[in-house]
Amino acid sequence: MSKRTKSPRLIWRSRPDVVATVQDQTTQAEHLARIPGQDRLTDPRTNPAVRAVADQLRNEQHRLLLQAEHVRAKRRHRVHDRRAADAELTLEAIQRARQASSPARSVLALHRGRIRFLGAALTASVVLSTGSAAGVNQLAVNLDAPALTGWVAEIGMVGLSTLAILYRAHLSQHGWTAGRAHNWLLWALAVVPLLASVAANALSAGPVGVACSIGAATFGAFAHLIGDASAEALRARAAEVTGDDEDRLRAVALGEALFSAPHAPHAHGGEDRAEPAHAEEPARPHTEPRTETAPHPAPPHRTEAPAQPAHAAAPHTAQDTAPHTDTPAQPARRTATVTPINGARAEWAARIADEIRTARAEGRTWEPDYDNLMARTNFKRRWCEARVAEARTLAARTPHAEPAHPREPHADDGDPERADRTGTDA
Repeated sequence: MSKRTKSPRLIWRSRPDVVATVQDQTTQAEHLARIPGQDRLTDPRTNPAVRAVADQLRNEQHRLLLQAEHVRAKRRHRVHDRRAADAELTLEAIQRARQASSPARSVLALHRGRIRFLGAALTASVVLSTGSAAGVNQLAVNLDAPALTGWVAEIGMVGLSTLAILYRAHLSQHGWTAGRAHNWLLWALAVVPLLASVAANALSAGPVGVACSIGAATFGAFAHLIGDASAEALRARAAEVTGDDEDRLRAVALGEALFSAPHAPHAHGGEDRAEPAHAEEPARPHTEPRTETAPHPAPPHRTEAPAQPAHAAAPHTAQDTAPHTDTPAQPARRTATVTPINGARAEWAARIADEIRTARAEGRTWEPDYDNLMARTNFKRRWCEARVAEARTLAARTPHAEPAHPREPHADDGDPERADRTGTDA
């Protein structure tokens, strides 16, 4: 009996409706579109899914930025240090060049070089003489002389030659010219001992001892040349040093008295008074009370005396405010134009010299107050130091105060306010 095969049962599945599917998706999209702030998901910093990765990458970028900035900072400091070192070397080279061109600095350099080279030459001569002393001692032994006689003789000959060279250099430095007899005697004392050492070594020690003796003699002659040439160069360069150079060096060497009291103003006549420091008028000082030559009439709108500046050091006394007697105008004593800077130099030097004389007359020691002087002149410290040095020279030449002279005309005498201002600040 045959079995009947069963046919597979077909299961019919219902397919979803396309229209319904599209409608459902459209509804979901509409709901999604209604959600606010979806644009924040485009930024990795606000996207929760990748925020951890964004933080890691940001930290890595920050580390790289810090390392790069550190490298740039080190490079900037390295370049700055290199430029500063180059600038320092350049300034040092400029300073050395200026010192080499300065007569005063050249005198110092020549003096030091003379001592250095003269000492080196004489030292080399003495060292070589120890080699030649062995030959002289051998000659003494051959002649049955006592022991060490040759060494003593060589020391005496080299010492005599060295002292003769030093003494001749000393005389040349101080400008003494030896007479003919003295000149020949000094030459003999310097040369004959060395030649005797050469001859003794030639007879006993052979070429080695002769070489040592000739070397000692050569260095002795070189030391003599150093002494004479350096003395002539020193005298020539010292003659080029001016009084201004000496005063400038003296001001730098002495410096400022740190514990000196500032110069106090005096109220009675005949003594120095503190003056208002007009910053805009550094080039119009004067040394003594001035006789008004031609007072300028006051402007029509001015009915009272001009106001004193707020930084005036001290009020004027009765002698200052007393009316001046009219005197005929004095003609200018010279026709050359006085530049403001040259006039300021001469006048401030004369004024400071007047202060020095007044202090000496009162039995006081005058010391410069450079802060006050810079405020009064509106110039720098080096300029004030140079004027103080000139004033000391003037005060030493003229120990007493000079009589008053009419003030020489300047290019701005036509300014009535300038004349009124300078006429009241004396």
